[in-house]
Order: sequence, then C-alpha cells, then structure tokens
Amino acid sequence: QQQQQQQQQQQQSSNNPREQSSSPLSSSPSSSPSSSKATKHTNSQFLIPEVLWLDMSSIRDIRRITKTSVVGSVLALHATSTAGVNDSALKKDPLDAVIENCRKKLATAMSNRNVRSQELYENNIGDAVVDLAKALNPLVSNN
Repeated sequence: QQQQQQQQQQQQSSNNPREQSSSPLSSSPSSSPSSSKATKHTNSQFLIPEVLWLDMSSIRDIRRITKTSVVGSVLALHATSTAGVNDSALKKDPLDAVIENCRKKLATAMSNRNVRSQELYENNIGDAVVDLAKALNPLVSNN
C-alpha cells in the first residue's frame, strides 16, 4: 500500500504544473492548472518559461515564419535539383532579377492561404517552384 501511495504521489507531482515551472520550457504559465505535457500525437506544444508566456503571439509568429522559411528553402533547393544546376544561383547577392521575382512569387504563394482550396494553394506553390526551375535552367521549360 505504501508503494501504491508513493507512486500516486509521484504521478501527482509530475502532473503538477507548479513543480514543472522550474523547467526552462513550459508550454503554459506555471500558475495554470492545466497540464503542459506534450503528447506523441502533437508536437505543436513546446515548453517555455513563464516570463515568455505573455509573448506567446510573437513566439507563434516566429515559429510560423521559421517553418515557412525552411519549407521555402527546401522547395528552392528542389527546384535547383530539378533544373539540374547547383545552388550557386540562389547564393548570389543580390539575386538576379528573374530569380528574385521567382523567390517573391514563391514566398507570396506560400503565405497566401486565403485561396478556395488546399489543392489550389498547393498548385500555386508548385507553379512557383516550376517557374524557379525554369528560370534557373531555361532548358527545363522544353521538357
């Protein structure tokens, strides 16, 4: 019985958010009664210090922008691979005007979620990537 009581106490203390506030990554303020455990099914929760809890909208914006940047970079690298060229054209500073226009088109397509359907959203992004591949290697448009 003592072991069962100890196990229950351990479980209760691990579910107590106030005791988790010492963790540098609490997904809710330490004064919140809700549990901040992340599950295997969602990785959208992350743990933050309570002092940052007041700035959650900025943190969400940073996460969204970071995700968009990473996905956009991967799509641009995919375009170079499809075009059969290396990525040196993407590293120029400043970018060639045609490449810069394609970059802007891709960024706009990725940020414009106000379209009629998910399919249209994905098609717009696909078109922007194909345009970038064509700009990187004009021979791609002939295939």
